[in-house]
Amino acid sequence: MISVEKALEIILNNVTGLPEERVPVFEAAGRFLSEDIVAGENIPPVDNSAMDGYAVIAADTRDATADNPRELRITEEVRAGGSAQGIRAEAGLAVRIMTGAPVPAGADAVIQFEDTRERGNRLEIYRQVGEGENIRRAGEDVSRGSTVLHPGRRLGSAEMGLLASLNYGEVRVYRRPRVAVISTGDEVAEVGEPLQEGHIRNSNAYTLYG
Repeated sequence: MISVEKALEIILNNVTGLPEERVPVFEAAGRFLSEDIVAGENIPPVDNSAMDGYAVIAADTRDATADNPRELRITEEVRAGGSAQGIRAEAGLAVRIMTGAPVPAGADAVIQFEDTRERGNRLEIYRQVGEGENIRRAGEDVSRGSTVLHPGRRLGSAEMGLLASLNYGEVRVYRRPRVAVISTGDEVAEVGEPLQEGHIRNSNAYTLYG
């Protein structure tokens, strides 16, 4: 009799690595990665807003309170999926912005709707915001050129979502091994067979397969 550890060592010393294959990411659930995954782009791709609110210059909100609000003029709007091309935040101005929308040039903060009030095209600001507040920087989650997954990683929902975010439609994985389940014994009766005295159903095969 040998130990489990010794048996495992013997097995591992006598097996070879499985060949690789390329599969669509949609079919890669549960598979094991066989290549490094390097980010070819930033996530997020550009600076974007983490809140529904207004893109502003942080200095314009200095010392703002509910009793002593600062006032800016609303000039433009940037929606999620839209473009901030040609839009610029300047001193005294605010740009209405939605979550996920690109931050316009010149803006260095976003103040959320709840801390403001619109009056026509004028915006009252009731709280001071700091530079960078409520802005997700380009590459903040994943930066271009970084290795995000390594060979041997089991691909689940999180990894598949990441691959899609990085524009990977296919990925290299190790082929699935062929596995046989053998349940033996003179007393074993298969499902559907008459059960003779002293015999038991072959439940082990189903348990192991599952």
